[in-house]
Amino acid sequence: MSRGTGRRQQGAPTIDHLSLGAGSSILIYPGWGLVPHLYREAAAILARHGYRVVIPDLTRTPVPWSPAAAVARSVALLEGDGAGPAAVVGHSLGGALAVLTATTYPRMCRCLVLVDAIGIPPARSSFLRWTLPFTRYVSVQGGRAAAHFLRVGLGGGALSLASAALWATRADLRPLLPRLRNLGIPTYVIWGKGETLLPVDMAREMARLAGGRLLLVPGDHDWNLKKPGLFASVLLTALEHCGNGASGPPRAAGKPPKGGKGQPTPRNRRGQ
Repeated sequence: MSRGTGRRQQGAPTIDHLSLGAGSSILIYPGWGLVPHLYREAAAILARHGYRVVIPDLTRTPVPWSPAAAVARSVALLEGDGAGPAAVVGHSLGGALAVLTATTYPRMCRCLVLVDAIGIPPARSSFLRWTLPFTRYVSVQGGRAAAHFLRVGLGGGALSLASAALWATRADLRPLLPRLRNLGIPTYVIWGKGETLLPVDMAREMARLAGGRLLLVPGDHDWNLKKPGLFASVLLTALEHCGNGASGPPRAAGKPPKGGKGQPTPRNRRGQ
């Protein structure tokens, strides 16, 4: 299994990233202010199951922050290695970038997975709490998320973080979601049952517009960082069905994959 970080130049400016494993590609967009290494444990599980996982670092990008540029640099990581279509996964702000990737570069997306994703504007009070994440991040991975967030902000990334947050407060991707159905891109919307920042009704609307499937799992907005084994297990289930084009509901993922923690209890339903 290959491991490492690096920078790639392929028709677009370079971007730091984490890459693990070999095989069919998975591109994971992190949440706002979150570095790739916070997703490493889940990525390592996926790599052991025969996937190549690529996670771009979106915390250090030119100012003003541009979603189109972030997506182009991330896609270039895949194109630079001659990879075929990837499963594109996005958490929180990364979910909005995943939608942009699928609709702008459909040839590079074989499957889309949105995890507690930005894309439908919630109530202003929710967004205020979303843009003040430090108290949330303190409880993620023993405070590592909060420490990395502070390091990024104090290390010259504050303007980039602010630009990304400003874009997120205005992002309304509802016009793009039906295009996923038209493009024939299988879509899963995975949401924490205890989500309070981005209500579950948003997940239902995303799944309905995209013609995708909604899976509800235990946890809050950052459940996938707190339970990387559960995250990997649910992703493996979704990717299995994205890969074979199955139209029926996915089977329950059962026990987490070897090396993971937690057990998923997804609710399977059509978007409605």
